[in-house]
Amino acid sequence: MGPNEQINLAKQLVQRIGEATFKYNRYDHELGQNVAETVVGTDRDELKKIFSFLVARRDLAQFKQLVQALPSSDFAGRSNKTKGYFANIRAALEHPEINFFNLTLDNALQVLGWACRLLPAKDDETFSRRTHGRRKRGSGPRRR
Repeated sequence: MGPNEQINLAKQLVQRIGEATFKYNRYDHELGQNVAETVVGTDRDELKKIFSFLVARRDLAQFKQLVQALPSSDFAGRSNKTKGYFANIRAALEHPEINFFNLTLDNALQVLGWACRLLPAKDDETFSRRTHGRRKRGSGPRRR
């Protein structure tokens, strides 16, 4: 698979992630009842986390196990949105047109890396809590 094919597959993957949905119920304290919510797409930081795992481990079988386990894991238990993000990533990776888990390791790394780069930011993504919207130390020009 050449670079253009990898980028095209990454674009398809990004499209599939963007179209994927996860439904859940959350308790609304003001209404005193459960309210149906839907998570669409994913937060690109969640995609980058699993990409980092693949880069570090370089094992597609372990990566597949991680992708299948994350939506129901304690790690994703922080919020239903996080579970939804991981479920949407899994749905996109397992889609027959993407066929991600049948790629070679090198192609999988390239496709997922490009997908991380091409995935647009979600509207609800905010600056990290640590920086409060400011630049991180060392990211700006040096003072003399």
